[in-house]
Amino acid sequence: MNGSYIMLEPTDDELLTLVGMHTHHMRDVPYDDVVTSSLQAHRIKIDVGKLEQVKKQIESCFEMIGPNVEPVGMYGKVVSAHLRDISLFSLGTSTWTTIKDAFNSDFDEVYTSYVYARDNIYVFGGAKGTQTKYSRYSLEEKRCYEGEIVGIVGGSFISTCYDGDKNIYLVGGELNDTILSRVGCFNIETQQFSKVGDLKEGLAWPTINIKDNIIYIFGGKKVDKVNRDIISFNVHTKVNAKVETYVISDDLYSACFDNIGNLYVMSLKVFKRYSLAAKDSESKLKCHDIVNFIQMRYVTSFGIISLGGTGNNYFYSLKDDKWSLLKDNDPVIGRSSHGSCIISN
Repeated sequence: MNGSYIMLEPTDDELLTLVGMHTHHMRDVPYDDVVTSSLQAHRIKIDVGKLEQVKKQIESCFEMIGPNVEPVGMYGKVVSAHLRDISLFSLGTSTWTTIKDAFNSDFDEVYTSYVYARDNIYVFGGAKGTQTKYSRYSLEEKRCYEGEIVGIVGGSFISTCYDGDKNIYLVGGELNDTILSRVGCFNIETQQFSKVGDLKEGLAWPTINIKDNIIYIFGGKKVDKVNRDIISFNVHTKVNAKVETYVISDDLYSACFDNIGNLYVMSLKVFKRYSLAAKDSESKLKCHDIVNFIQMRYVTSFGIISLGGTGNNYFYSLKDDKWSLLKDNDPVIGRSSHGSCIISN
């Protein structure tokens, strides 16, 4: 054919025949004595936790597109919690369900202390009575486990973030009228706490997120004023640096990080996105009246949720650059000071 050739894809039957032929060959032509003598028995140690993470990462790569599609299992649900109760919001059906008395203790002053990791919702510290406690609610077992914060100081208004592997980081807080600078670590496999380092200044209830071993920290309360800066803390080198100063001019704000290096801030005057990589900001349309200590959360492939309570829950679409009032059945009148987290991979 004048030097050209045609590539033909084998059919499924042909592939199955090839596999069968190779199987017969392996059986009829065994290893020779030299190869056999070099074979050694080995044990394989399987990290079940990491294997489960890989499974969930693969699952998270697929998304069903369509109206009112309910995410599989718990993935993608928004958690809002206060005292002993947990509320779960379904993004697929815009409905809330409440788990009464999920925790064994009344956790208060833990607005930024809730975090999700490996099918568990964790909360750390709180007001008097829980300052030295942590608790986890197993979504699989529908059961609460409680322990003591040992190895680092506890406190109230601690901020937390999960690195996607085995560590939850605890930043700042308040204890005995002292604003804490502590950066601690909680290993979810060993359930042990350890000290990582200290911030240059103490902070209570900042908004935090970890990316590439760097904890990014925004807002919160210093000793005598609101923190308006974005700062960073490298969990390996312990370097603490300022990323940007005076991001907002208002004391009243709500903020969240996404998973790709952006900070979103809603204040009295403006709603803006700040890029950590480009170190620039883009102002966006302000949506609704902001209430103090209202949580905003970024949900992958969905957008940003603002949780205010009955008739005051909003959704921001990054694609459409638009805020919309959620048509949901939220039973809680006001979610100010309620903690939140996202059930993710």
